[in-house]
Amino acid sequence: EDVLLMRFRKLFKRRKLKDIIVFRSGLGRYVEGWEYADNPRALFEYMISQNINEHYQLVWVVKYPEKFKYLEEIKNVKVISYDWETSKNPFQAFYYQRYIYLAKYFFFSETCNWLRMCRSDQMLVNLWHGCGIKGRKGKTEPTGPHYTYMTVNSPLYAKIHARDYGCKLEQMLTLGLAKQDWLFQDLKGSLTELLHVKQAKKYIFWLPTFRMTSSGYTSLDEYEMESETGMPIVTTDKQLEILDEVLKELDMGIVVKLHPHQDINTVTKKHYEYITFLDDKAINKINVPINLLLTKADGLISDYSSVAVDYMLLDRPIAFTLDDVEKYEQSRGFNFENVHEYLPGKEIYTFEEFILFVKEVAGNIDASKDKRKKLLGEMHSYYDGRNCERITNFFGIK
Repeated sequence: EDVLLMRFRKLFKRRKLKDIIVFRSGLGRYVEGWEYADNPRALFEYMISQNINEHYQLVWVVKYPEKFKYLEEIKNVKVISYDWETSKNPFQAFYYQRYIYLAKYFFFSETCNWLRMCRSDQMLVNLWHGCGIKGRKGKTEPTGPHYTYMTVNSPLYAKIHARDYGCKLEQMLTLGLAKQDWLFQDLKGSLTELLHVKQAKKYIFWLPTFRMTSSGYTSLDEYEMESETGMPIVTTDKQLEILDEVLKELDMGIVVKLHPHQDINTVTKKHYEYITFLDDKAINKINVPINLLLTKADGLISDYSSVAVDYMLLDRPIAFTLDDVEKYEQSRGFNFENVHEYLPGKEIYTFEEFILFVKEVAGNIDASKDKRKKLLGEMHSYYDGRNCERITNFFGIK
């Protein structure tokens, strides 16, 4: 692969860098819904809104460019495939490597192996996926030497990520994460219009952290859950039925957004009136990022996901399902020695406590507001919706 990637290197390596910015999101392997997403997408959309594409060519790297041809309707935007780096078609390889060797900036999340042949005078910025509660999976490989900077929420996370990703502390940019800006935007339309959920007075979003994958990704498994539903706390079909009845009485809705690797068929076997299950395919259809959807949520239930840290910025009720906290700590581990001190929300260990939190949100009770307020300054240096502006200003991109 490296030999193929270097086919045209000699043609480009001494040429002056051009005003090109390259974006990529997702893992090294293809996962539908992660191709145009997360922090890179948020930063890209901000640049478009600021007309930065008038001065820079913005290039997205995906697996299937044909799915994103609509982006090329925007001035100075191109979409290419990362498969072209090893393509036997010399025209595709040349086209790909021209951007790889001549771009001034790379903004990406998750994987960085595709940048292994970049030039030393290029700027490689790891926007990453999130600053959360759970520890890094597979800490054996330091990634810091493969990029110039990584963006984080606060000095607290600068220390954590420098440690876990093998970076120097000066590589950490405490500018906030790009996708957190979505939480400060106004999403047009109601959840009933966007997601076709049952009309209700209030909605809670529930984003269970990934434990066990669908077939094909077993290397990513944390462990196998003893659960009919594949979810924590609400582990049986009977409990889902009870929850649905409680929600009906309260005129509340729960939207369960599953992890991209979780198979929806293992979770939802029946139709529930006030519980809606969403996978990435459903999200992709409406093309609205999850952090933008969360602006419509009156409360959030999570466990160890970074989405809870993002959601703190809205100052709304948060709860954490912790029935498997000891097993998760042994399997994946946490960023903090005492994880309970850094959970900005109510702790839930039983189904009864889950129901109680739902009733509290319905009754405008925010039991963990003081704890969330105390942790906000430690977990976030900024809460103004201007992270993308800070990132572009830092690099002088205008």
